[in-house]
Amino acid sequence: LGLCARSAHASPALPQPTTLVASTPSAAASTMVESTLSPVKRATAESDTLCNKRLRTGVEVLLHSDSDATSSGDESATPKTVDKKCAVTGSFALEAGSRRKGETCDTKSLKIVVAVGGNALQRRGEKLCYANQLKAAMAAAPTLKMLAAQHQVVLTHGNGPQVGALALERKTATFDLLGAESQGQIGLIFSQALGSVGMPAAPIVTQVRVDPNDAAFKDPTKYVGPIYTKEVAEDLAAKNGWIVKADGQHYRRVVPSPPPLQIMQLEAVRALLNAECCAAPMRLMPIACGGGGAPVCYDEFGAIKGVEAVIDKDNCGALLANELDADVYIILTDGGGIWENFNKPNAREMCEVTPEYLLSTKAGKEFPGSMGPKIQAAINFVLRSTRNDCYAAIGDLRDTEHILSNAAGTFIKKHVEGGVRWRAPSEAVGTSAAKFKASA
Repeated sequence: LGLCARSAHASPALPQPTTLVASTPSAAASTMVESTLSPVKRATAESDTLCNKRLRTGVEVLLHSDSDATSSGDESATPKTVDKKCAVTGSFALEAGSRRKGETCDTKSLKIVVAVGGNALQRRGEKLCYANQLKAAMAAAPTLKMLAAQHQVVLTHGNGPQVGALALERKTATFDLLGAESQGQIGLIFSQALGSVGMPAAPIVTQVRVDPNDAAFKDPTKYVGPIYTKEVAEDLAAKNGWIVKADGQHYRRVVPSPPPLQIMQLEAVRALLNAECCAAPMRLMPIACGGGGAPVCYDEFGAIKGVEAVIDKDNCGALLANELDADVYIILTDGGGIWENFNKPNAREMCEVTPEYLLSTKAGKEFPGSMGPKIQAAINFVLRSTRNDCYAAIGDLRDTEHILSNAAGTFIKKHVEGGVRWRAPSEAVGTSAAKFKASA
């Protein structure tokens, strides 16, 4: 994302909106620092280069990374690069609503929980390594900081690829311990990325209580680890005693994923949000419930013990958002919003939709792959919230700057005329525009 976070104490006037043609990532990359720098310094230099370009031109730079994932549950390829003319305003939209591309809106302070998927940090087809994850976190960091300039933001994240990789390395470790380790690893990555743009973060290793007798232990559904072909997945399952299931066109390992019942460190998050440093403009961003938290339960003596499971981070993020009485719950993925007939000539993306409409369609009940839990988590947050104007949003990590304005991704709201509003191709920006073009 080509954003530059403005200081809370100074608001320099930006040039008038301009039209920018963003060709390929290599055009911007030619001015970036080569790989002789450390991953932190290199990612920071790349972010600074894009920020400086935005200040000079008064436009937002649109980049497309090499992702093969889609939000349809079908990982058929999304175009890796797209030439897209995109008129972008110089102000950042910070208001809940149904704004179409190019419209403006008033601003108000919101309480927002942002969930970044583990697959959004490690794009499918990319090597799971520190440098790639830091690069993805650095891309989101300026926008997260900009959100925190006017809103209270709590960050949570997934850990599917990461905890699966840890399990491959340490086959004797239990998933509650591996979950806590992944919270530390990914919390460090986000702390470095956010700190590099001047936003300190406070990762909290979070435990989440579950029911050890939940039916989820009989039907594992949580995807962890890398993707495999069907043949390789079945071979690994036979050798290691795994259960594997289809995730779009690929196969992945699945483990039990009981629903979260209680966030044990919730008061620590509340204490931070009530502190002066976390009032907007925020000077410290809490990170909590990473990977859905480390699953625990009470034993017969009242002691807390770990549970061999991985809690779905979107479901736990929804609980966190409800417990904090958040206005907005944003789920950032590696695929984008909710689509109908994806990758077909009649493909269309939901702009905003009600829980009732989703629950009456396949998208709400049986959406394939890892997108289903995200949709259900968004529905849960909206239905449980006491706020009439609350909403959840699902969108691509690369489109973060456009999601709050509803110019990208899908809003799930309590009230939408007709139950759903579809996004016109002419309104699409970012990855949505790329997918419309791919389906044409």
